[in-house]
Amino acid sequence: MGERKRELLLIGAVVLVGVLALLPPLGPQLFPQQEDSDATFDGLETIAESDSDSSTEIDTMDMRADAPSEGVFHDYFPLEIGATWHYRVDGPHSLVPSGLWSMRVVSLPTDDAPGKVAAGFNGVLVEQEIEKSGNVLRFSFLPLLEPLEHLGNQAISISGETLPEPPRFEKGAAWTMTLERNLPYQYRDRKGRPVERKAGASQISYARIEEYEDVTVPAGRFHAFRIEWSSRLTMSVEKRQVLDSLTAKPFREEIVWIAKGVGIVRRYVTYPGYKGAKVSFDLLRYDAPGR
Repeated sequence: MGERKRELLLIGAVVLVGVLALLPPLGPQLFPQQEDSDATFDGLETIAESDSDSSTEIDTMDMRADAPSEGVFHDYFPLEIGATWHYRVDGPHSLVPSGLWSMRVVSLPTDDAPGKVAAGFNGVLVEQEIEKSGNVLRFSFLPLLEPLEHLGNQAISISGETLPEPPRFEKGAAWTMTLERNLPYQYRDRKGRPVERKAGASQISYARIEEYEDVTVPAGRFHAFRIEWSSRLTMSVEKRQVLDSLTAKPFREEIVWIAKGVGIVRRYVTYPGYKGAKVSFDLLRYDAPGR
């Protein structure tokens, strides 16, 4: 009987180990940050065209970068009421819920009041503001502008330039945009107890036009400026600046291709500290009133 019990216990232990191996780990971190090496963005599938039925509902078409319609004040973001852009999205599901992202101009900005652009994934569009100063545009409705650790955080104010005035679009041009945010900040007090405070965060994004080149997307082939962005963050709690992994180095990088008469034709967003945290937006279709 003793030998038989040992055999049964051994079999039971093997089965238990096999079951535990199939279970997910307790308390996983979705985006584990490592200071000395890149964290692995693992266990996340990538959205492909076939994964999103909505992406196939937008017919692609050949396009060329025409001059904007009369009255459009920014050549590289032709704001006309009803103008609509649809983009195919590829990236991890945890970052992008759908393979389709769209935006539509609802109302035009003036120097005295912001306009409205409705934007969102999979046809669910939410109105957000776009500001104008002269021919300079400021907006923060593009997805994945925020730190990866704080996805969905909305900026409380914006300053600087998202797009400078059209005459400044040339190789080597540079500008900055600043987004103010409220973010949770966690630390331990003198007794080792976890404490969370609301931190004020200034996100400064630096842009530079690197090249003027041809780019091909589903909507067609375009001559476009390649703009490279890099975002840094400073944080303060009760007016005292704090050091955090987010403030140590640029937390986000982006390349944007923007064509005259059409606007953004491609975006490529990466978070350098996380392997696999890469998302691309490629223009599927651009519809402008009267064209």
